[in-house]
Amino acid sequence: MTLVPKVDAFAPEPKQAVPPMERLFRGVRKGTHSLGLAPAISVERAVLVEAHQPPKATRALSDLAIRHAEERDLPAVAALDDRPLSLLRSRLAAGDRIYLGELDQKVVCATFFHPGPQPFDEERSILARWSLEDSSTYWSYDAMAPLEMRALGVVAKLFEVALAELFGPDQVHRVRGFIHDWNRPSLLLHHRMGFTVIGRVTAVGFPGVKWVRWESGGKARQWLLRRNSDFALPP
Repeated sequence: MTLVPKVDAFAPEPKQAVPPMERLFRGVRKGTHSLGLAPAISVERAVLVEAHQPPKATRALSDLAIRHAEERDLPAVAALDDRPLSLLRSRLAAGDRIYLGELDQKVVCATFFHPGPQPFDEERSILARWSLEDSSTYWSYDAMAPLEMRALGVVAKLFEVALAELFGPDQVHRVRGFIHDWNRPSLLLHHRMGFTVIGRVTAVGFPGVKWVRWESGGKARQWLLRRNSDFALPP
C-alpha cells in the first residue's frame, strides 16, 4: 500500500537540474506505473526525516478545530480521500493516533502517528519496515485532505498542533517519518516543521523478493529480502 504523503501549498520554485542517474531512476519508476507493473514490480526512493522538538507556533487558521479522532469519526476521515474504513479502524485499534481538523464542524483533514516500540510496517512490501526504539518515538505518516482544502494550509496547521501536543505533555522525544523523494511540497513542509534528513532508502521489488539500500552518515548498507520480510530497517 502506498501511503499518501503530507502535502501543503507552497509557491512554485525554479526548476533544478536533475542528474542523469536520477532522471533514469524516475523514468523507471514512472514506467512501472504507466505499464501497470506496480505494485508487483516497484521502484521507490525515500528520505527518512526526524524531529526532536515542536515547530514554532503560528496564529494561522485559528478557527480550525483540532482533536483526536474517535471511532465515530472514522467514516468522515475515510471520506477525505476514499480510504478504506477497515484500514482506519485497524490503525485506531492498534493504538495509532489520528488527529483531525474541523471547519464549521466538518472534518477537512487528518494525519496519523504510530507509537514505538512496535515497528511501522504499512510499507513493508514496497519499501521496508521501520524500526522505532521505544515508546517515546513516534512515526508520523499519512495526511488526508481534499484538494480544495490543501491550499488553505489546513494540513500544515494540523501537523503543527499535533507535533506540539506530542512533544509537550506527552513528552515524546523523537518523531520520524519518510517522504518519497519526488514529493517536493512534503519535503518543504517537513523542513518548515523542523525535521532534518537522517538517511535515504532505495527499494526495488519484484514478486517475492526486494532489494533495499540504506544510506546515512556517508555509509551505505543493503539487503536482499523476502517481499514481506519481518526485517525492520535499523536507522
